[in-house]
Amino acid sequence: MIIFLYGKDTFRSKESLRKMIAKFKTDRDPSGYNVIHLDALTEKPRVIMTELHGVPFLAEKRMVIIEHALESKHAELHEKIQHMLSQEHEIPATTICVLYEKIDTHKAKLQKELLKKLGETKYAQRFDLLTGSELKNWIITYAKERGLELDRISLDYITTHSKGDTWFLHSLIEQLAQYCAHTPCSLDIVKLFLRETGDDNIFNLIDAIVTKKPERVFSMIREQYEKGEDAQYIFAMLIRQFRIMLELKDVLTRSPATPLDVLATSLGLHPFVVKKTIPLLHSYPLDTLKKFYTDLLTLDHDTKTGKGSMPVSIDVLVGKICTL
Repeated sequence: MIIFLYGKDTFRSKESLRKMIAKFKTDRDPSGYNVIHLDALTEKPRVIMTELHGVPFLAEKRMVIIEHALESKHAELHEKIQHMLSQEHEIPATTICVLYEKIDTHKAKLQKELLKKLGETKYAQRFDLLTGSELKNWIITYAKERGLELDRISLDYITTHSKGDTWFLHSLIEQLAQYCAHTPCSLDIVKLFLRETGDDNIFNLIDAIVTKKPERVFSMIREQYEKGEDAQYIFAMLIRQFRIMLELKDVLTRSPATPLDVLATSLGLHPFVVKKTIPLLHSYPLDTLKKFYTDLLTLDHDTKTGKGSMPVSIDVLVGKICTL
């Protein structure tokens, strides 16, 4: 038996695979001894074929999951799959073979033919990227499964700004479900977690800076410039972030037990902003935050009085932050 899962929407295909494995374990293999997971990009064809012909251990069936078989560089494996498709009894009746692919097209002739043939098999499932009403219906269903009710305006906003990325939507819905456990989910709340694309990039950049990820930061700064944003905008967002961190650190240093809602009210911040920022403070002593905030103020003064270049000064300071 061959089951073929493929397509660009890898979140939905992975979810389908996860449920399939869970059902197999519940129905046939509670111990999990008969679920074999192989990656054809790293495993040799001989190992894969050996597993396909293995005998179940204390069970009636084995499930052998093979990922990236068509992306493998081994022509031998592609020929074996072709043989499996042409020979009805090539795979033992005790083996359920699940072929999982992230692609839905292929340039190489044999792989292209195999993709077509596998797509026509009885248990093939193709997962295309969702758009329009299909995407909207998926969001509604997935949200309801997690106890989240979305009004029409919020649903339209999420559908428009998520670009059909179901991995992102999964994360977003999980966050909203937790945040709105005892609160109606309004558009204002959705916007706390999902900003329009242009804003997303700058918030991701600031997050990468304060969490000290130099391998990403400088390319993200360049992307901002390429999009037409200027260094002053990056500076404004960065000093805002460090001001929030400094204010929170100062209060928590003096009164460590201050409740989150009290912090939010006293500093004029949204509770979500406070909740998201507090974990970052562990990496920044109060004196360090004061120094960086002062450096940012000095940078602003120097560039406005012609003593330096804003883009260069930001790069230098960001480098110091990320390597502290």
